[in-house]
Amino acid sequence: MLASVRQIPFLIWNGSEDELVPVAGATAQAQTFDDLGYRYRFDLFTNADHFALAVNDQYAPAAAFLGTSEVNRNPAHVTYVVNPTMDFPSAGTVADHAYWLSGLKLRNGSGTAPLGRVDARSEGFGLVDPAQNPTQTGPGTLEGGNLGTMPYNERLKTWDPGTSTTAHQVLHLNAQNLAQVVVHPVRARLSCNAHLDVTTDGPLTLTLAGCGRTLTFGGS
Repeated sequence: MLASVRQIPFLIWNGSEDELVPVAGATAQAQTFDDLGYRYRFDLFTNADHFALAVNDQYAPAAAFLGTSEVNRNPAHVTYVVNPTMDFPSAGTVADHAYWLSGLKLRNGSGTAPLGRVDARSEGFGLVDPAQNPTQTGPGTLEGGNLGTMPYNERLKTWDPGTSTTAHQVLHLNAQNLAQVVVHPVRARLSCNAHLDVTTDGPLTLTLAGCGRTLTFGGS
């Protein structure tokens, strides 16, 4: 499901001797971010157990990482994995929407962990996806805490700033195991008559909200 966090950079701190959050899981997560080409920073602290970072109590680099950036609620590129087993309708949480996509429904919900995936990019923003920089690795130290110098090994992937281009009324959408997608064109900076470039692995109904326009792709 990590594909869903395309627009959210991650800072991961883990101790090499963490007995409660085994390092193999954190390493696999960082590798998945790397494979996806997403932004992340993975600092693996040498000889640190589960409580070492809390006892050290030095989070200035984490605060700096968070900075003052605001959430972009309408990005040009949205990727989302739909996982109905994590919905809890009685508690009012149904994860069938992301940014300017909603009403996401699986075509085949059988099995113990059925998933669907959508990747949508609007050319209406006039933005090109940021270029991925090569993965960087190297040593570092965390200073100023209760435990003194804490060494770590770091893996890091960043993006170059996105560049502008001519905006076009085109939506590119790739869907896997989805029966339905609703696009909110105002938030996606598209008109009701935008060109729809859709790839799907089966029948998919796509609705442009507020436009009275619903189309079927990939079969009847």
